[in-house]
Amino acid sequence: MLFKSVQPDRKRRVQTFPIWMPIMSDEHVDVVALFKEHQAALKGELSLCEPLIGKSVVIHSPASAKIVYSFEDAVALIIAHERRHLVQAKEVLSALLDRENQADPITSEQL
Repeated sequence: MLFKSVQPDRKRRVQTFPIWMPIMSDEHVDVVALFKEHQAALKGELSLCEPLIGKSVVIHSPASAKIVYSFEDAVALIIAHERRHLVQAKEVLSALLDRENQADPITSEQL
């Protein structure tokens, strides 16, 4: 169930745990730069964890100690979740471009 909830197709919306609720702010933030930094940091952390693969390591969710995963399942969840964020970002970009094109349609004379 949890793995399905983080898949990029997002057919089923699931409310996130409060620990991961985004913070609303009026401050301008370069989300693309932050995403790139986060991906680089995540890659580094996962590289450090390579010795744990295949060692029957079990970890708990940061949201609840009652939710546990094998290390491999946790990594698969994280990767699927990150892909979901990428799909969401592409959807937002597409929506912004569509809105921009509707506001300033290109006529055949401009081509």
